[in-house]
Amino acid sequence: MPPPPSNKHDTLPASLAADESTPLLSQVEPIPLPEPADPSLEQNSTEAENGADDEDEEKPLPKAQILLLCYTSCVAPIAFFSIFPYINFMIETVGGVEKEDVGFYSGLIESLFSATQMCVMILWGKVCFFFFAFAFEIKMHH
Repeated sequence: MPPPPSNKHDTLPASLAADESTPLLSQVEPIPLPEPADPSLEQNSTEAENGADDEDEEKPLPKAQILLLCYTSCVAPIAFFSIFPYINFMIETVGGVEKEDVGFYSGLIESLFSATQMCVMILWGKVCFFFFAFAFEIKMHH
């Protein structure tokens, strides 16, 4: 393999020159971590980390919620794609537009459908959060 072309502006010595097979971190020397000023701080941070680990280990993985989200993400496009076969016929028969303009209005309606879904998504999220938070709060108190 020929050496890489030399640039007259390169000022690196030959020992520091790199090519595509040179490891990126070959010139970096490890630096030791500084010791903490107060040893009690190190002990407290270790205890806090261990407590957080115990708390995470006790919580099971919410498998039902994850499966519901996966199902929703697979089913959500059906609403969008289900209008494609029918929209042209609907515009032509109900819309009262000329045949040449059906494609324009079809694209307009499909685009507005997506834009409306995007805008209403936040509202539906807030409504669901309020409803489920309220329902969960009632269950917790009874």
